[in-house]
Amino acid sequence: MPVAFDYCGAPANPWHYNFCSAYAGNYISSPPSSFCSYFPCIASFWKSTLGYVDECQDGTYSHSGGRSGACSYHGGELRPLWA
Repeated sequence: MPVAFDYCGAPANPWHYNFCSAYAGNYISSPPSSFCSYFPCIASFWKSTLGYVDECQDGTYSHSGGRSGACSYHGGELRPLWA
């Protein structure tokens, strides 16, 4: 029986993107086109793509992580998503 992957609170997804510091590898700066099918993205996710993928305080996801104003209408940045 296969062992379930631990996403450390991130939604299950086919790329195994996660919040686990033990698995932390790289920021996600080029998410796949189907990313928002697995993660609740902010409306401007594909318009503001100069940062990395970040979870906002309200549980939505931004593609402006690490940049000034990221998640500004969503309570601010919470944490980066890792690949």
